[in-house]
Amino acid sequence: VVKGKVRHYTAMDPKRLMDYLEVKKQQLERKTSLVKNMIPRLELEKLHAPNRPQATVYEGFKAVTNFLRTMLDELSRGETYHVIGAYYGSVQEGDENEIEVPRLQAFFETHHQRRAAKGIHVKMLANHDIKGKMLPETGINSEVRYLPQYLLTKMVIYFYHDTTFIVIFNRSPVGFLIEGEETAKSFEKYFNAFWKVARK
Repeated sequence: VVKGKVRHYTAMDPKRLMDYLEVKKQQLERKTSLVKNMIPRLELEKLHAPNRPQATVYEGFKAVTNFLRTMLDELSRGETYHVIGAYYGSVQEGDENEIEVPRLQAFFETHHQRRAAKGIHVKMLANHDIKGKMLPETGINSEVRYLPQYLLTKMVIYFYHDTTFIVIFNRSPVGFLIEGEETAKSFEKYFNAFWKVARK
């Protein structure tokens, strides 16, 4: 109501909030149904896409960790993925780029619980400085060796099938996804060479 030049408002019945939420729920259900129907077609298109190396950049903690969730979705029970340079971040006073260690540890605790539940094996070359600090969940259905101190790195490399994912874990992580069989095979050669010099 306008009284003079001033607008006056009164609230509607609070029960109308439930009507609003019900409408939003129906909209979400329609979108969910639409996406479910689209997924088989999109997966088919991806399957028949030209077989050429592709590169994609993932920016931010959520984007990088979402890819690692997808990695577990794409792997089947009994399959293996490899990691070079695994670590949980580090804290250096005054370095604004360092990732929050508890946040990364909490993610990997859930990640390895899910991996173990799915029966996926991991073969991991971890950084020397996390020896004795490895999360218990990491040790399930895994082989872990530690790189020498001189090979310490803040770059983590994941590879499986024809997929390679390179991550720089800082406060705003960046990941580089490379799809191509030749790249994955090249990193497998590096992995096998480092595995020989790494220690349990």
